[in-house]
Amino acid sequence: MAARRESRGNGRMAGRTDDLTERVRGTFAALREQTGEQAGQVFERLREQGTEYVSQRKALAAEGLSSVGAAIHRAAEKLSDQKSSGLATYVDAAAQRVDEAARYVEARDLAELRRDAEAFVRRQPAVALGAMFLGGLALAQFMKAASDAGSSPSRR
Repeated sequence: MAARRESRGNGRMAGRTDDLTERVRGTFAALREQTGEQAGQVFERLREQGTEYVSQRKALAAEGLSSVGAAIHRAAEKLSDQKSSGLATYVDAAAQRVDEAARYVEARDLAELRRDAEAFVRRQPAVALGAMFLGGLALAQFMKAASDAGSSPSRR
């Protein structure tokens, strides 16, 4: 008789354990679903912010190229005024190329720019390497000039 009571007690306890296990599983499933939804929302917000950031930087790059193009055009005009029309023609052609690059960057999205850059590097690796080298030199000069200007006392 005691064995029956113990068996019934174990049966009730097993039923409670099964019920508790099912509730825990249900809770975990609900938490997993909520976490997945929240992670998806966070990912989407980050993607939107990243796209906006890249778009802003791309616009700044296009604006910077336009400014460089305008400066080169002014240099070509000065050369033309100084009776160096042959050189002015080449400088003006370079300015037009920079203007075209600015319009190109402005008109394309990031994926197109990346694909085009990859294709260019595959077709012309030596030119791409040379351009990176010249870009690095220009950046080094710019950084050097900026640090010299920041560290030297202003003269009055």
